[in-house]
Amino acid sequence: MTPWEKEEYRVLHGVANESFVPWQSFESHRDMAMHMGGVAMQQKMTGTNPRFSFQNYSVGRQYTPMAREQLAQQAVADNADFILMTDNDMIYPINLFYLLARHNVDIVAPLAFTRNPPHFPVAYIYRSEWDEVTRMENFKKITPGFLPKNALVRCDAVGFGAVLIKVSILKALAPPWFMNSTGSGEDIYFCLNAAKKGFKTYMDTSIKTIHIGHQQLIDEAYAKRCCDAIGLEKITANTGDKYGEVTPQEGGAPPEPMLAQAACIR
Repeated sequence: MTPWEKEEYRVLHGVANESFVPWQSFESHRDMAMHMGGVAMQQKMTGTNPRFSFQNYSVGRQYTPMAREQLAQQAVADNADFILMTDNDMIYPINLFYLLARHNVDIVAPLAFTRNPPHFPVAYIYRSEWDEVTRMENFKKITPGFLPKNALVRCDAVGFGAVLIKVSILKALAPPWFMNSTGSGEDIYFCLNAAKKGFKTYMDTSIKTIHIGHQQLIDEAYAKRCCDAIGLEKITANTGDKYGEVTPQEGGAPPEPMLAQAACIR
């Protein structure tokens, strides 16, 4: 852990809003902003050392790596010391920033998991390798199993569902910081590039977050499985039974809805 050198640090809190914002995440971000503002005012009045001041930015309806680029550019332009990035599909502890900042390390993230099964933790070990086809450096991901509980864990890379980064790292790396064509996620790409400059990445598994998952798509097959699971009686409930008007449709059922497209909706 690096000792604090200044009395006051500037923090940019940035949110990359790529799509619809769930109300749970909206309220979590609102509560965090109010908490950070209240603590900042208290620290200023009491002369706490170190203390933090905050600016909040949101980039909406953009490709996430590009949104992160804009947030990072703003952090550099504002001469911020830290950039805290949080996603719009997560729920956080109200004091997330202070829990992360207490470590005063280069890059640190809270414990988080992937949205899709089997819900691995977003802490990664990577190995560099040479791709003979693309003639470019490539990275082999080694997905860890269970992480040490309630510990600050050194990683090669972390997911950026929430992350606190020292802006000095942005200044040490040549932009673009997140946009890339390597096939790697923008968060992994950033961490691995930072590591080449000697910066270290950590995950604090004592800080818990919640990833808001996909809503279930309710189709006939899913509804039938639910009814079967609760042992619903095998009786019909069509109003047509009462009136004796049940007319089979020629050609059978029409094509089903575009589930493949619907499944992509977040």
